[in-house]
Amino acid sequence: IMGATAVWVVLAAVLVAVSLLASATIDAVAGAAGVGIGAYFLLALLSVVPQLSDYTPAGLIRVTTEVATGTQQLDATLWWPLVSGLLLAGALLVGAVLAFRRREI
Repeated sequence: IMGATAVWVVLAAVLVAVSLLASATIDAVAGAAGVGIGAYFLLALLSVVPQLSDYTPAGLIRVTTEVATGTQQLDATLWWPLVSGLLLAGALLVGAVLAFRRREI
């Protein structure tokens, strides 16, 4: 269960980073929330495609379920989504910081 929680934290970091970047670039709060919800649904749709699910953050949804049920092997199909998710979250956070620096308070 702890492994599934760790994978879920990476997924949550990606979604929070998307929402943070959206809130830095969009004036409407509802618009930023919509972008975050849309990002989740986009990841859920892309997770159906095996090529994307194995090597991108779209696989985090599948990996979370497989780690929780004990069917996930410790191979590239586990590490690629995790590493790419962490890199994506980091890049989105950098983008959000740069966007916030340009905005007036």
